[in-house]
Amino acid sequence: MNTLIVPSILVVLAIAGCSGDDGVATPTPFPAFTDDFGDGKIDAAIWSYGGQVSEQGGYIRLRRQTPADFLETRNTYSGNWKVTMTVRLSTIHWNDMFHGISLRDRDGMGVSFGFSRYGKLFMAQHDGAGGISFAYGPEGSNIPGQWQIWTLERIAGQVVVTVDGKPVPGLSSGEVPEKVRLAIPGYHQDGDGGDTTGVTASDIDLILVEAAS
Repeated sequence: MNTLIVPSILVVLAIAGCSGDDGVATPTPFPAFTDDFGDGKIDAAIWSYGGQVSEQGGYIRLRRQTPADFLETRNTYSGNWKVTMTVRLSTIHWNDMFHGISLRDRDGMGVSFGFSRYGKLFMAQHDGAGGISFAYGPEGSNIPGQWQIWTLERIAGQVVVTVDGKPVPGLSSGEVPEKVRLAIPGYHQDGDGGDTTGVTASDIDLILVEAAS
């Protein structure tokens, strides 16, 4: 079975602005949340989800067989932000040949990043009109069973990715729109067009989404 395990704690923080009674803009917290996935029920106020998704034992468990299996934040995030996640690839097959995270708007514009069936980390740039361009890291950059710490940081419309604190050779920055949602396991493509056989699975130990300076 295709199983994605999402962490026991997820924190989202951002900063937005609003006007007080005197008309002066004052900073107020963006609707922030902490979800420890500990009550056995997906919080529908935080998450949009579908397909074979369940909350069990302090985790979100997602079997990824088709795009109908998904987990996505209801809120959008704007301004400068940083996503940090600790992730490990277990197995990947052609029926789900890209596996990771997407940060895109409702038109589909933005970036996806993660593991690919080619044995390399990938970044996809989505133009919002169906066009996609890919870049790949070096051979062996997504080794099954190896924990990695991914950081995706948006500054002034560009998102820069590091893995274990270092840039990934072959992967440069990508463009992201002003408002995006976080989706796991991100971009889906069936590489061979055949039956959804085999298991694509990854474990996510921690996700932290916060405002960046």
